[in-house]
Amino acid sequence: MKLLKLVFILCFLFSNPQLNAQESCNCCTEKHNQFNFWEGQWEVKDEKGKTLGYSTISFVQNHCVLKEEWSNSTSAYTGTSYNFYNSKSNQWEQLWLDNQGEALKLSGQFLDGKMILTSQTANYETQQEEKVNRITWTPLQDGRVKQEWNTISANGEATLIFKGFYEKLKH
Repeated sequence: MKLLKLVFILCFLFSNPQLNAQESCNCCTEKHNQFNFWEGQWEVKDEKGKTLGYSTISFVQNHCVLKEEWSNSTSAYTGTSYNFYNSKSNQWEQLWLDNQGEALKLSGQFLDGKMILTSQTANYETQQEEKVNRITWTPLQDGRVKQEWNTISANGEATLIFKGFYEKLKH
């Protein structure tokens, strides 16, 4: 009887999908964890301390996707990004979608302590030339994260579009 009970317990443990999911995490590699520093609930401020917006960044899909929910503090502008490490291309990728109907696709690497993602060349209605978007996230010593978004022209000239400092919200 004890042996039958032991067999039943072992069968339950090894057939339980939730337990197996914990044992085999496809996205728990060092590469998949490179963007973990961005996870959290944040107030985003400019260099002078003015609040620009709020962002909640959390892992979804069994820790395979880092999802951002952004809301601007002075307008109704919102957006969502989905960030993931693509094992096939060995790159990080981001898809940004906003409530204005715009989308931005980026890809890149974690280099020298920074996440650096760039877009393909894009031509905007208000610009005469094609430009590349480059967004860099840098974890800072004080626990904040600096985000800089630049457009890069064909001649290599960078124009700063956004600079924000993510500060963890205190609960």
